[in-house]
Amino acid sequence: MASFDRNLAALSLLPKDARNFASFALYAVSAADISKDQVDYHEVGIAPFAQALADPNQAAQLVNTDVMMLGYNMSTRGNDTTIPWSNYHETIKKSNDKYIPATLNGTFAEGAYMSDLFKDLRLTDSGLVHRLFRSTLPHSRLRLRDDELTQVAGLDFAEIFQRSIQLFMAEYQALQPKYILLFGTNTQTDFAKLQQYYPEFAIKVDTQIIKLKHYAPRAENHYSVAHQNRAILNKIRAQRSAGS
Repeated sequence: MASFDRNLAALSLLPKDARNFASFALYAVSAADISKDQVDYHEVGIAPFAQALADPNQAAQLVNTDVMMLGYNMSTRGNDTTIPWSNYHETIKKSNDKYIPATLNGTFAEGAYMSDLFKDLRLTDSGLVHRLFRSTLPHSRLRLRDDELTQVAGLDFAEIFQRSIQLFMAEYQALQPKYILLFGTNTQTDFAKLQQYYPEFAIKVDTQIIKLKHYAPRAENHYSVAHQNRAILNKIRAQRSAGS
């Protein structure tokens, strides 16, 4: 886990509006509930940590800037986004955020900085976001359907994706993480496309990219996936310990 001084420095360098679209893997969920696959969605809110996160010196004792977690994009449902650092902490029944602590708590990624690859594009249909992004790539032949265009009427896709790149690089440069966790196929494939087509999307060679299954896939038991992802993280921790 990152040191206090490293965390404090990173927090001071994050984009000023990061609290509106990002968060940290801090969850007041017991190890017993995680071991029994019984995480209650009411327990995943950011409220227990809100006061500490408002004070950089207290926050630096909790967060872990060695690790950056990336999802794909924010959905249209969820908590009041005016609450600082509330992304990935939805306390509504439909939310799947409870599977994040089931994955990360107790691993070297606990306390990680959490953000989305694409900001400012609040759509629940991640498949549509994926097609929107692909349609903006150089030489793309992908054409959006009329119904898709209707859903995003008035949006400047190129501008949104360019701002996402800028915000990600600001986050990345502030954190200088040792690890980036990529959750889900869309995140992984489009992260690679950004590296391919945008020179400014530059990741240092010593940053380890870790690919994990999405924490709430449609076709698999979510807790089973959490166990699979935890096994990957624990294996990496064991390898790191053996090499140190």
